[in-house]
Amino acid sequence: MLFARTCYFSLAIFCTLWLAGETIAQSDWQPIPPRLALVEVYYHSNVAAENSLLSTVEAFAEKHGGIRVVARDLVENPKNAERLAQVLQHYKLPPETAPAIYGCNQVLSNFKSDDSLQARLEQMFRYDVYSRAGCHRCDEAKELLPGFLEQYPAFRLRIRDVGTDPQALADLNRLLELEKHGGASTPAMHVCNQLLIGFDRTNATPERLHKTLKRWTVPAKTDSATEPPRVSEVTDQFPF
Repeated sequence: MLFARTCYFSLAIFCTLWLAGETIAQSDWQPIPPRLALVEVYYHSNVAAENSLLSTVEAFAEKHGGIRVVARDLVENPKNAERLAQVLQHYKLPPETAPAIYGCNQVLSNFKSDDSLQARLEQMFRYDVYSRAGCHRCDEAKELLPGFLEQYPAFRLRIRDVGTDPQALADLNRLLELEKHGGASTPAMHVCNQLLIGFDRTNATPERLHKTLKRWTVPAKTDSATEPPRVSEVTDQFPF
């Protein structure tokens, strides 16, 4: 009887400490005020098709949520042309590339249709997690990332199982090759054209994710549901 009671109390103490550890670990994920993804549209205001492009991006931002569109007119403001030249030089793109959409560590150009533009914008704001069945770190990512991304409402979480989806495995291998990774364990996360390897539920992971996403976002000045998605200038944001 005494042995049974001892085992019972030992188990109870273990469970209490384990739950406390879980509570402490989860409490490390301290929330921050919401941040909006910044998207710059470089266009010529005297070209009807380019004005239409801007309208399409603004409509997407309003429907999608969590995005602030910066309209950079290349006709009325020469500084916008200078800024675009720097962006294109950084990404090693032709200097005549315009109109162009810049955000989330990528430049979109060569627009063929509204449908293809919509798909490319959706891809821009995708947060891919490459996972595998039986991976407890992957399970932690699936549990905690939805709450984390509430702070970055532009980004849409997509879980891809490399064990059951050959295309997901091929995409991950391609990213590993592009970023010169010799190999990777799961989960691997891809957002803003950056591959992030590994995950844990302590404060190390959110710090790493904040560092990546803050570069491409700005604080929401008001409730993102009511804030106008378009501004004419944001002068203090130049991520690269």
